[in-house]
Amino acid sequence: MTATGAEARAAGQRGRAAGAGIVVQGGRDAYYVAGSGLDRAMVAPLRPAVGRTELEPAIRGRDELLAGLDAVLSGTASGPRVRVLHGMGGCGKTTVARELARRALDRQIPVWWVAAAVPESVTGGMQALAVALGADPDQLRMGSLSEIVWVHLGRLQGAWLLVFDNADDPTRALAAPGEPVCGGNGWLRPVSGAGLIVVTSRDGLDLTWGGGRCRWLATHPVEPLDAAEGGRVLVDLAGSAAGSVPDAEELSVRLGGLPLALRTVGSYLAETAGIPGWLAEPGTVRTFADYHRALDDVGASTLFPATGGDLTADRARELVGRTWELSLDLLRDRGMPEARALLRLLSCFADAPIPPYVLRRDLFASSPLLGMISGNRAWQLLRALAGFGLVNLYRQADRPGDAVVLHPLVRDTSAAHPDVAGDPAGFPALAARLFAAATEAGDLGDPADPAAWPAWQALAPHAAPLLRQVSAALDRLPRPVVGALCTAAGRTGQYLHARGCTSRPKRCCGRSWSCAGGGSATSTPTPSPPATGSPPSWKTAAGPTWRSRCSPRCWSPAAGCSVTPIPTR
Repeated sequence: MTATGAEARAAGQRGRAAGAGIVVQGGRDAYYVAGSGLDRAMVAPLRPAVGRTELEPAIRGRDELLAGLDAVLSGTASGPRVRVLHGMGGCGKTTVARELARRALDRQIPVWWVAAAVPESVTGGMQALAVALGADPDQLRMGSLSEIVWVHLGRLQGAWLLVFDNADDPTRALAAPGEPVCGGNGWLRPVSGAGLIVVTSRDGLDLTWGGGRCRWLATHPVEPLDAAEGGRVLVDLAGSAAGSVPDAEELSVRLGGLPLALRTVGSYLAETAGIPGWLAEPGTVRTFADYHRALDDVGASTLFPATGGDLTADRARELVGRTWELSLDLLRDRGMPEARALLRLLSCFADAPIPPYVLRRDLFASSPLLGMISGNRAWQLLRALAGFGLVNLYRQADRPGDAVVLHPLVRDTSAAHPDVAGDPAGFPALAARLFAAATEAGDLGDPADPAAWPAWQALAPHAAPLLRQVSAALDRLPRPVVGALCTAAGRTGQYLHARGCTSRPKRCCGRSWSCAGGGSATSTPTPSPPATGSPPSWKTAAGPTWRSRCSPRCWSPAAGCSVTPIPTR
């Protein structure tokens, strides 16, 4: 029995109605839906954020790529029906996928958008897609989720579009365990019929995608824009008041044609170019030529020689970081000097949405790093950062506040700044305190309770990067901070184990054991297979076997102890 696109949409409406409950943001264009049972604690795929295309300038330099993808989707062109858009962070891969989704929706073609930055969001998104396509929740408990999803996709008649966005680690996020992506038995498989899958990823290695040997998918490099198209982007954003088209094109070349950098610079100049000349402060960067000179003054010419040179990720990260510093300078001059410190703090978290309940006003108010700002001030700063394109804010449905999302390139650049990387006792320690305080909040719920899983799933991606920063600088961090973070990571491990993610708790909890002073690499706990219905058994080379619901519970070494088993139920 097959299903039409209209039937698929109707099934999705029934699935959403049946899964009504608490909704919280858990990833880019994805929501976590928590109801009364296990089958409702999952990610619901949403329409892509196509409304953003109406608020942003016209897409430049992507006509040929979009036309080719649209032709495959509409059936006027043949070829593989899995297409991978790859390129460096900030080159506009997601923008292309979003525009393709907008065109599909305009033609009433079903579109599903799954955030693929971490495996958990892919699993949750595909769970909800299965329900949207009419899968029985009992099937989801008992059967192979990937098989169920693909059976239902195979029954669809007519065109459909599925986007896996930000799959920067595709082997981990999209492939079956232990298999390559081209194995075709994970989340990503050959498409039969009229469907199309688009993947966006920084990873363009032939080793990952088969190098042409995988005949059911095709890769498309998304390159930086040329001088003419990049110049048009700058003029679209900043207007003619910022200078001539040739000046815009020259600045585009110096920026490497990176769309994210062009957008950031164009937005900045749109603000400053409107300042009347008799009011502008001396040295204000107001034109394309001014910005070009400013980049030269800070050494950008050594990064992008006028005579050529390859655009590498490191060069782009350093150059774009300099453009962001100018935007932060403007915010400082507008009376918001704390914006720079807040961006540094946010960069300590993972490349995943930062839930609003992590950003606690009590810790903001007590931190000299942030100028002891109030909650209202923090919100003003977040809005200002969003206005300059440095962060994105996504509305939560069941909690006050917005989830904060940094573009990966913004995050990488800020995290590499000496204020962050050179002082783990500063912003990384504050981020660790915020994460630990979030896990201790009474309204977060028991990590083993399915009703609390949506909130824990939004927190889980941040445990590992914070632990890495802690474990790399134990001697420079306050021990109470280390202990609190490890305790929080242990509770995150409980959630992961309760969800059945058996490999992630091992990695997460093993690191928390080590960073708390419980042992070295040779004494990191490894789980032995548990008996059915019993909690896992953890063993160390240095000690006896003991039981816990998921992991060692880590306490501050300053308290004289490192590990305390969690009582079993």
